[in-house]
Amino acid sequence: MHPAGLKDHEFFSKRNWIHLRRKSLDVSDYYLNCSRCVDKEDWYMTLIRASQLELPKINNSTQFDQAAMNHLISTVHSDPSQFELQWLNALLGRLFLGIYKTERTRNFFYQKILTKVAKLNARRPPFLEQITVRSVDGGHGAPYITQPRLVRLSPGGEYTCEMHMLYEGCFRVELETVLKWTYSDRLPPIRIDLVLAITLKSIEGKMMVKIKEPPSNRAWYGFHKSPKMDWIIEPVVWEKRIGYSVVSKAIKSKIEEIFRETLELPNMDDIVFFATDGMGGLFDKQDNYESLPELYSAPSVSVVSNDRFPLLSTSNSLAVPKRRWFNRNQGGSGQPIHLLSKPFARS
Repeated sequence: MHPAGLKDHEFFSKRNWIHLRRKSLDVSDYYLNCSRCVDKEDWYMTLIRASQLELPKINNSTQFDQAAMNHLISTVHSDPSQFELQWLNALLGRLFLGIYKTERTRNFFYQKILTKVAKLNARRPPFLEQITVRSVDGGHGAPYITQPRLVRLSPGGEYTCEMHMLYEGCFRVELETVLKWTYSDRLPPIRIDLVLAITLKSIEGKMMVKIKEPPSNRAWYGFHKSPKMDWIIEPVVWEKRIGYSVVSKAIKSKIEEIFRETLELPNMDDIVFFATDGMGGLFDKQDNYESLPELYSAPSVSVVSNDRFPLLSTSNSLAVPKRRWFNRNQGGSGQPIHLLSKPFARS
């Protein structure tokens, strides 16, 4: 496209041109344009495909599998009673199939799984060593939503809804660990490398989705009760002389336990819908909020009280108590305000 360096949202604007460059440098370039932006995308994609006809055919690794699209179509039309929601489920499914093979989507799922595996390591069976994530596959389909109901939309902006959710996308994770197998008390345990493929084949249940009042930048979701889940745990790397049923059952029970503690109401998990670079919410820049770890990593030389307490110098031999709450720019001073667990008695 011309000019070079366009952003995604500028690509097919009327003022921008499709640039055709010949392989032979002695031939002039061509620039094409059309009156409708929606048609310009069709022209661009068609010309891209035409320019690759003489090249060895290489499949686009980010393009959806046809089987995944066929499954989406059959799922959307499977329940005639949900005719009014066909457009929504088709839209969600089509958006998912457009991105589910991209590196950014894989990384999103990978980061989410890392936090869950950290919890799994905290309660793993004693015969297993540290569990690590080998790979993550986000599956081939989006959740299917039926029976939606708006519960609350307050003047302050709090949003709550309920729905029945069915997922059959086969979310898959490969975990790697080491099994310490003891033959007898007289011999040291044998260390065996293990790789397990854990697939969430399906999950179904009644969900709640909540967006809290501003400045919240995330949606919270959870199930009203334990959903129906179908797990498949199979070995990828395994010693045939050792049965894996004990290990698979132990890991499955821990996963379901973590699932209940994370996603069964009143517990909820979250998805950030607008990144704030560690701010934790949608704050105005002039508020100058800072995250807790950032302030605590470089504490002030002096402790500043609010209007009820006098200034306290660190020259006193008193130890600074733990801080419970902080804000920025209180009273226009530009210094952090530390509210103390109990007031100092002046010496």
